[in-house]
Amino acid sequence: MESGKISDENPFKAWFEFYAKDEATACLPTYFELLKTYSSQLPKDKEKEIIRVFLESCQHERQFFQMVYDQEEWPEEV
Repeated sequence: MESGKISDENPFKAWFEFYAKDEATACLPTYFELLKTYSSQLPKDKEKEIIRVFLESCQHERQFFQMVYDQEEWPEEV
């Protein structure tokens, strides 16, 4: 948002503005506490799988944000 590269014409500008606010990250400590509580009860193999899936989902989310930022179209074949 600080770069000013998101134009007013970008249909997702309000979405970026929402995620850039402090309110959007204020809930993260609660999420992290829940993750710690419930993950401590998992067997190690499940914990590794959950970490792998979480990291993979982060990559997909970042790619999605990049597509929105660049105003790319979702491929028809998907």
